[in-house]
Amino acid sequence: MHLIAFLVAAAVAVVNAQKPCCAPDKFMSGRSVVWSETDPRHGTRNGEMYLYGAYDFAARVFGFYMMNTIGYRTSYSRVIQKFAQNTTWIILDDLQYCEKRRMSSMREPSNCLRDNGTYTGSAVIGGPNGVPVDNWKYSCHAHRSGRGCRGTLHLSVVQETCFPVGKIFTGQFSMGPGPEMFVVSSGEMMNITLGIPDPERWFTVPSYCSDESIDMLSRRPVEMPSLDLLGPLFY
Repeated sequence: MHLIAFLVAAAVAVVNAQKPCCAPDKFMSGRSVVWSETDPRHGTRNGEMYLYGAYDFAARVFGFYMMNTIGYRTSYSRVIQKFAQNTTWIILDDLQYCEKRRMSSMREPSNCLRDNGTYTGSAVIGGPNGVPVDNWKYSCHAHRSGRGCRGTLHLSVVQETCFPVGKIFTGQFSMGPGPEMFVVSSGEMMNITLGIPDPERWFTVPSYCSDESIDMLSRRPVEMPSLDLLGPLFY
């Protein structure tokens, strides 16, 4: 009985001692996301995304290339997110078309784990000589504007660097007025390197994006890439 009580107390002490961590604030990385959604309007849809780019949390700006596949259709685009200006640019270089969007209902990502999570244990990815990770669980609540998510997010981060290497979300997602979508998504990060060698390449909006002429509007494709299911990019 005393041994059981000791083991329980030791386990509780380990969980309580585990504190949220922070990853470096400037890095390059790839990210893949696989998702499935169901809503009353469209039924069930499946898709996947792959992103690669630069993330500067200190300057509050992200820039990445994105491949987005829904069903049998695949689109390619470039995205620049400037959180200080509350602005997202979606850029189609082949068409020289740009679309500027506000992101007032989007929560700004952080390179630090949020302090409202629950530590659920540690593991090693890749066997005895693999990468030690810590696992965390978060509850996701809808934004008061009606946009956002309601569900559970499981996140795995590398112990040494705090980089998120795996994420699973299950729950409901809303993009505003109308029915909620039921979503299951899984994502991972890869090819992570510290620093951003060429920030101008990733964070500079092309000069042709200032064109507000009818000619620019005529180049708009019928369907623009969606960012809604990116979810929380990091934390």
